[in-house]
Amino acid sequence: MPNQNKCRLSRFGSFEPTIFNRLSCSNCYNLLSYVFPETDLVFEMSHDGHLASSKFNVTLDPTDQQDIQIVKNSMRQIEFDKWRACCDSAEDCCSKVMSQSILNFTTPKCNSIWDGWSCHPDTKSGDISKVKCPLYVAEDTCTTVFEYAYFQCESDGQWYRNEYGEWTNYTGCMQSFLDIKERLINVNIISHTFSLIFLIIGLGIFFHYKQLRVHRILLHKNFFVSLISHSLIQIIWESIIMRKNLHSAEKYIETNHPGCILINLLLQYTRSTNYFWMFSESLYLYKLLISVFKEESNLYVYYFIGWGIPFIICSTYATFTYIFNNNSCWTNNDVLVYILNVPNIFTILLNFGFLISIIRVLYKKLTASNTTEPHQYRKAVRATLILVPLFGLHLILSPYVMCESAPGSQVHNLINRLVESLQGFVVALIYCFFNGEVVSLLKKSIYSTRLFEIFQGRTSKMKGSLNLPGYTSNNKINNLEGVDKALMK
Repeated sequence: MPNQNKCRLSRFGSFEPTIFNRLSCSNCYNLLSYVFPETDLVFEMSHDGHLASSKFNVTLDPTDQQDIQIVKNSMRQIEFDKWRACCDSAEDCCSKVMSQSILNFTTPKCNSIWDGWSCHPDTKSGDISKVKCPLYVAEDTCTTVFEYAYFQCESDGQWYRNEYGEWTNYTGCMQSFLDIKERLINVNIISHTFSLIFLIIGLGIFFHYKQLRVHRILLHKNFFVSLISHSLIQIIWESIIMRKNLHSAEKYIETNHPGCILINLLLQYTRSTNYFWMFSESLYLYKLLISVFKEESNLYVYYFIGWGIPFIICSTYATFTYIFNNNSCWTNNDVLVYILNVPNIFTILLNFGFLISIIRVLYKKLTASNTTEPHQYRKAVRATLILVPLFGLHLILSPYVMCESAPGSQVHNLINRLVESLQGFVVALIYCFFNGEVVSLLKKSIYSTRLFEIFQGRTSKMKGSLNLPGYTSNNKINNLEGVDKALMK
C-alpha cells in the first residue's frame, strides 16, 4: 500500500512535512495564549507559518535552532518548554502519518490530523477519536492531566466542526485537576473557619477576665489577633479569588486587579506576623526562664518584632515585586518570594534553638528538685508538647508542595494545607482552653452561675412558703439553713 505524502493541520489544510512542521509549531506558539492567558506574546503567526514581530521588525522560523533561541529569550522557561513539547509532538505526528500505509475503509473515514495539540489517526465515520490529554495544556509543570480529548468523525467522513471550524473537545482534560483544586479550596475554607471560631472564643475569654491582664497573656492576645487576621484573609482569598480564578473563563488572577494584589499582600503579611509572633512568644518565655521568672517592664520590643518587622519585610517585597514582576496578583513564585520566605524560615530555626535551650533549662530546674518521681518527667513532656506548636516547628514542611504527578502527592499536599489552616485551632487549645489558669477561671464562673441559679430557686420556694397556712418563724429559719447548705455544696 502507498504511504501518505502530506500531513494535515486542523483549520489549515494538508502540507508537506517541512511546511507542516513550521505551521504547526507556530500554531503551538499561538495556543500558548490559552494556557497562559496573562502572557503577552511577542510574535504572531504569519500566513506562511513563520513567527513575525512588528515591534522588533523580525520574522523567525520556529524550526530553525538559532531562531528558536531568539523566541526563547522572549518568554519564561515554562512557556518555552510547553511550546517546544507541542512542536515536538506535532512533528512526531507527521512522521507517523508519513510512515503509515493508506488504509482502505469500506465506509467514509476522517483522515489522520493534528488538531493543534494532539494527533488523531484515521477514524471511521461515526466513531470518536480518543487521545490522552497532553501535559502542555496545563499551565504549570506540576499538574497531572488525567482525562482524554475527543474528536468526533461525522457520518460524511468529516471531522466535527463548530462555528469556528474543526473542533476537538478538550473540556474534560482539566476536570480532574479542577476537582482536586476545588477540594483543596474547600478544605482550606472549612479548616480556617474551624480555627477562627476557637481563636475568637479564646480571645474573648482573655479579654473577659481581669486576672488575665498580664504580659504573658497580652502576648497571647496579639498572637491570636495575628492568627485570626490570617484566617479571615485566607478565607476571603480562597472563597473569592481562588474559586473565581478556577471557574471563570478569564482567570481572575491574571487580570492583576489592585484588590486582588492587596488581598494577596495582606495574606503574606499576616502569614509573616504568625511566624514572628511565634518567635516573640518563644523569646519572651526564654528570657523569663533565664531571668528566674522576672517579668519585663514593657513589651514594645515584642510589638515591633511581631507587627513591625513583617511590615518592613512585606513592604520591601511589595516594592521589588511592583517594579520587576507586577503581574498575576503577585502570585508567581519567582526569586522575589525569598524576601518573604527566608525571614520566616529563619524565625523557625531560632525557635528551634530556643526550644532546645528551654527544655535544657526546664530539665535542670526539674532535676534540682531532688525527686525521682515520674511526675517530674510528665511535666517535662507536657512542657515540650506546649512549646512545639508555639515555635512553629510543624510549619517546616509547609513550604514544600509536591507536584500532583508525584506518588502520594494528594495526601502530602492535603496534610500541608491542614497543618497551616488548623494552626490557630491548636494554638487556641494549648494557650487558652488547656491553660490551667483559664480553666480554673472558667470553672469558677460556671460554679458561681450554678450557685446563683440555686440561690434564686431556693429563694422563690422560700417566698412561696411564707404564704402557706401554719408557716412559722421556725419554718423560715429552717428554709434559710437549707439555702446555706445548698450554697455550701
